[in-house]
Amino acid sequence: MVNKNQLLRRLIALACVLLVCASLAGWKLTQLQLVHGEENVKKAAVHLTTITTVSAARGEILDRYGRPLVTNRTAFSMVLTYSNWQTEGQFDRLLELTRMVEADGGEVKDVMPISKTAPYTFTAENADEAMTKLRKYMAESENKIHVGNTATAPEFIEAMRVYLKLPDTYSQQDVRTVVGLYYSMRTVGFDMRQNFTLATDVTVDLIAKVKENHKKYAGVDFQTESVRQYDTEYAAHLLDTVHPMWTEDWDGEDGKPGYKEDPRYNMNDSVGDSGIEKAMESYLHGTSGSATVETTLGGD
Repeated sequence: MVNKNQLLRRLIALACVLLVCASLAGWKLTQLQLVHGEENVKKAAVHLTTITTVSAARGEILDRYGRPLVTNRTAFSMVLTYSNWQTEGQFDRLLELTRMVEADGGEVKDVMPISKTAPYTFTAENADEAMTKLRKYMAESENKIHVGNTATAPEFIEAMRVYLKLPDTYSQQDVRTVVGLYYSMRTVGFDMRQNFTLATDVTVDLIAKVKENHKKYAGVDFQTESVRQYDTEYAAHLLDTVHPMWTEDWDGEDGKPGYKEDPRYNMNDSVGDSGIEKAMESYLHGTSGSATVETTLGGD
């Protein structure tokens, strides 16, 4: 049995250990908050760490002799990074970037189902997924943009022009462009966890133009991506294509589980439409990675 003296010595030893630990913790907090407090505050103010998803390349499809039928090629995408994107003057920058992309032979990512030129009309049927999303956006934003989900295409664009406070100097086409991109950024996703892909398959010349003016286009970056390439003119109906993830794909339908149940997928992935691309989806879809980016916001 342990006598009183032994128990007392153990308690004293334990108290000494706790006192040493408390002293070390107190010393460390003093160093962080008092001695180097101002320096640490400055570091925290000028550095921001963000984690973004890096999409995996989709698997290739080969014939029985190992000859490629469907492969991938590397392309560049113009993306907007939320943490660096400046909201002040953003609409002017979006217009400039759009003109640069179009002059380069590309097209910006505008998912709003309204014609690009006047007279503006809806380009999708009411039952289509794109139209359903637009009507839902109208209904949810009615108190802000003051237009219901039964509005016509011109009425919606005009209401958005007023809501976004677009300048009178914008042409009718400029207003359509800005409204389409704003809507796309809100519905496709643009936040701290998700960048917005403004254009895909851009050229090196366009990348150089933007990089030369990196201060003006803060928040505009370029990422490599895998683009599906079909290396055969035969069996198109068997191979088929991929399409962006739709709501029913993500949530599931007809009692079938959606892709949200699989941790390898996120809502911005592309999935097989039909044919082999869909039948072999679980084998063709890769596992995405992540990239940690530390950004210097300013300071010395």
